[in-house]
Amino acid sequence: MTRTIFWSWQSDAPKRETRDLIYAALKGAVDELAAELEEAERFEVDQGVKGIVGLEIIAEEILRKIDCAFAFVADISTVASIGDGLERKCLANPNVMLELGYARKSRGPGRVIPVFNKAMGPTRYEDLPFDLRHLSGSIAYDLPEGAPTERLRQERNNLQRQFGARLAAMFESEETDSEKSLPEWHASLGHDPSIWEDAYNPLPVAVPHLGQIDVIVAPAPRIFVRLLPAEQGRAPTQFSGIFPGGQDTLVPIGGGHAMSGGKTGNGYAFFESPDAQRTTKSIARWYKSTGEIWAISAWGFYKKEDLPHIAYDEVINDLVSWLEHTMRTIRTAGGAGKVRIILGASGLRNVQWWLSRPSPGSMAFRGLNDFAVHETMLPDDDREAMIDAVSDFMQVLTDTFGVGTLARDQVAILATVS
Repeated sequence: MTRTIFWSWQSDAPKRETRDLIYAALKGAVDELAAELEEAERFEVDQGVKGIVGLEIIAEEILRKIDCAFAFVADISTVASIGDGLERKCLANPNVMLELGYARKSRGPGRVIPVFNKAMGPTRYEDLPFDLRHLSGSIAYDLPEGAPTERLRQERNNLQRQFGARLAAMFESEETDSEKSLPEWHASLGHDPSIWEDAYNPLPVAVPHLGQIDVIVAPAPRIFVRLLPAEQGRAPTQFSGIFPGGQDTLVPIGGGHAMSGGKTGNGYAFFESPDAQRTTKSIARWYKSTGEIWAISAWGFYKKEDLPHIAYDEVINDLVSWLEHTMRTIRTAGGAGKVRIILGASGLRNVQWWLSRPSPGSMAFRGLNDFAVHETMLPDDDREAMIDAVSDFMQVLTDTFGVGTLARDQVAILATVS
């Protein structure tokens, strides 16, 4: 996987002695580390609005990038000051400081590297902002404005070495961090991994303006996805981004337009409005204790003669679209760090695999096992990582039916069909 280093820069101080120098040193350190790592362990430098298009809310997208970053580097060089002499107070760029504070909370102090040019200020560690003054980890260099090229080269090389040492130490500690206890998945039904263990009973949901609805999940066959963040922070008090609305609201997989949702005993649930028997074809639950989201859907299965068949193209499209949206929901709800994912399907023994042109007289392929399950870790919130996960799941699914594997490129194309 590629580890992203988010770089928060300012343009108030002279560019040559701050922004350009820091970027060159950071990029050099990243390139040196990349040469020593396997292809799947490379670093890259990200910054500000890079990759943000259209009308996305830039501030929110920057914070999302910080949430997903392996490390955070901030230029806290002085851009203004108050007072003189020993009474001088150095002020850094306010946007950088906001992002720095968020990164310390989101990624932890051990993944944050403040850097500053002493020639611009702060000239002493005592002049740093109070919250940073007594913390170890800041990197200082000394390059006056207009300094000769040779001096600039020396400072850049020294800064590059310091960046390299800090990033290498973070990389080495990551394996230790990964061994720490992770939150546990909620228990599933003993004989069916697709649904929660108390599924024998209807799920009570307090739906605003309607009262309590006792929801029953449609029987198998069905697909399911479970997402579990490494850490669950404090969710918004009113859950305005999850429920009752907002662009990051909790949604089920491939659901229709008639949606309902509300509080459950330990979180929230959103579901396609149930039929007269209180059965819903698609539901998603959010657990407030761990931030886990568990979605189950009977969409993607259609009757063909006497048996259902799986429309794998629709399943792929639904899964990738849902993952893109729901990863934002997890972050809005306070989930941080890498996200574990389980993709699965259940009730497959009597399901047929859809083939557009079966050979004359041939029999349909049916599930060799009742379940197909794939578990992995999403390295980041990027769409490509989600397509990788769905592609790997499709390999497990095709193997369960004994049919040819779908190439990753095929999965990517099917994921874009509208």
